[in-house]
Amino acid sequence: LCTLYWRPVYGFIRRVWRRSVEDTSDLTQDFFRHILEGDFIDRHHPDKGRFRLFLKGTLRNYLAQDHRDGARLKRGGGVEIVPLADGDLQPETRSGKWESSTPEEIFDRQWRSDLVSRSLVRLKDSLEKEGKEIQFKTFHAYELAPREGKQPTYGELSKELGIETTQVRNYLHSVRARLQQIILETVGTGQS
Repeated sequence: LCTLYWRPVYGFIRRVWRRSVEDTSDLTQDFFRHILEGDFIDRHHPDKGRFRLFLKGTLRNYLAQDHRDGARLKRGGGVEIVPLADGDLQPETRSGKWESSTPEEIFDRQWRSDLVSRSLVRLKDSLEKEGKEIQFKTFHAYELAPREGKQPTYGELSKELGIETTQVRNYLHSVRARLQQIILETVGTGQS
């Protein structure tokens, strides 16, 4: 839960409260501690709405409660600090739209970005395990790493990778379908 949602929650909190990186990190950790120590998961009923909406509502309530109480423990104040991520703690810095975005937009944009990133890692790993590295390499060269801001043609890729043009087309089609399947599985199983 923390791994999947820390960046969206962090971005949401940072946008709502406009606190320092340290304070936002503390509040993010406190929120996850709060939901993991309580009956948060048991209160969600999938038939009543998406998990993301439930999480955002819970986060808003938590932030309002924290603001009212003003009793949040400060960094290192008797609570074990568990790192939520080893990456960028400021997802909003990658997007110039952060300042004009609502907390919900930041949360959703970060969630989508993380979902696609995790799905691409799963896709690459599964294709490598199946010995289909060339398929991912084709997809990467065409979709993820276009040269000079433009996608190469199928013909250019076939020459570069030493495969037929029809293989380029087929690989792209199959990898796109597989990525879509991975994303749908992730969302459908509640891992998102």
